[in-house]
Amino acid sequence: MISLIRRIFIIGLILCIVVTGDGAASTDYTKQYSISTPFPGRSVEAGTIISFPIVVESTGTGETGRLWVQPFAGTTDWDFTFRKDGSEVTQITLPSGSKETVTLEIETDSETPIGEYRVKVYVGDATLWLTIRIDETHKGEDGILTLKTVDEIGKAVGGVLVELKPVRGGGESILLTSASDGTLRTVASPGEYTVSIRKEGYYSPAAVTAKVRAGMTETLSDRVLQTRDTALTVAWETRAVTVTPGSSTTIALSLENIGRAGATFSLGTEGVPEGWSVRYRTGTGTTGQDISSVYLGTGDKRDIQMVITPKYREEIGEYTLTSVISTPGGDRYTAEIEASVRGSHGMEVSLDQYILETTGSDPLTFRVTVRNSGTAGDLTAVTPKISAPTGWNAEILPETVAGIAPGERVVFDVSLIPPSNVVASEYKFTMKVGSDQAVVEDNFRVAVKEGSFAAILGVMLLLIVGGGIYLGFRRHQRR
Repeated sequence: MISLIRRIFIIGLILCIVVTGDGAASTDYTKQYSISTPFPGRSVEAGTIISFPIVVESTGTGETGRLWVQPFAGTTDWDFTFRKDGSEVTQITLPSGSKETVTLEIETDSETPIGEYRVKVYVGDATLWLTIRIDETHKGEDGILTLKTVDEIGKAVGGVLVELKPVRGGGESILLTSASDGTLRTVASPGEYTVSIRKEGYYSPAAVTAKVRAGMTETLSDRVLQTRDTALTVAWETRAVTVTPGSSTTIALSLENIGRAGATFSLGTEGVPEGWSVRYRTGTGTTGQDISSVYLGTGDKRDIQMVITPKYREEIGEYTLTSVISTPGGDRYTAEIEASVRGSHGMEVSLDQYILETTGSDPLTFRVTVRNSGTAGDLTAVTPKISAPTGWNAEILPETVAGIAPGERVVFDVSLIPPSNVVASEYKFTMKVGSDQAVVEDNFRVAVKEGSFAAILGVMLLLIVGGGIYLGFRRHQRR
């Protein structure tokens, strides 16, 4: 019995040795590559790019090996790129016994929290662990995007509309305008954006994708716009004005033909409020003239004015209208003008008498009332004057008033003194009231009649003449 057990044990041991030997034979192989780096641990700021030189040695038969990195917790948003001589590489094939060095670039996410992170590098069947410590993070910060808009010859193009549209998340687009030198610098939330640009008079380039990282500055290459055959740059001095009803306000415009050919550009306006007047003028003073179009040769510049006049007694409020400059090809250059009506200046003048009578010997007195009927503020330096025939004198008290508030009124006392030799007739006078804001005129009349003393004097004169004639007849009869 014992010998039987011994035999079974010996046979099992032999089988184990055979099986073990076969297993070892089936797993025996030659490693193709080994990899190393002199400094497998680095400390950096989140958002920076770090480089590791990876030394690859062929230890096998020269099979092709794939280059890749396995990320772990906290590193899934990092970017990993193997480079050789400035180009990205993804596979390697080396003869047995040879060496090659490739560079692994790791772009850390700028919002990675402070801490220590590990990644595993693979080159074929070889592996290597790297440790990256983040000592400063930009988590919660915005990023910065910069670009420059230029034409086909590299000249800066300002006033270009730039649209940033989020690639993911469905957020609203951000609309910006490049500066006069073509540059644009803006703060944006971290993420990827589709960047498109456009400007009247130019063909727009294809949109590009930009990645904005927290706390980092992303600079795009120059965005190039191609000039159209008929193209114009228009600069409005302002797009918001304060106007007064009945008074004109001017906005200066600067036009430059940047196209390849001369053209006549039409000047127009849309959305003008009812009763308002909008026109374009060139020149100044008496040499100025209204225009509806302007011809510009290639490279020509011209300064013109846009004259806006609200209707008289327009209500206070905000109004908009659109200035439109059109090319022969149908391109439109527009600017929405905001016109704020802040108030109107109005002055009302009334006399308590418009027809006065006198015998020619007594002065005339009456009152003039001046009322501020506007809403734009005080009437200042209010001064009444009378335009009278020669020999007449007028005294007005007070001579002037410093200011009259809206809705308020002031009364002036007027004394009108006729000349001593005034002839009975009807005389016309003009009352003119002026202020810094408005001037109003009103007319009145004075009727001069013969007085009772003149009538008595005439009767006495007739009696004297009659008496003299009577006495003369009496004397002649006696003789």
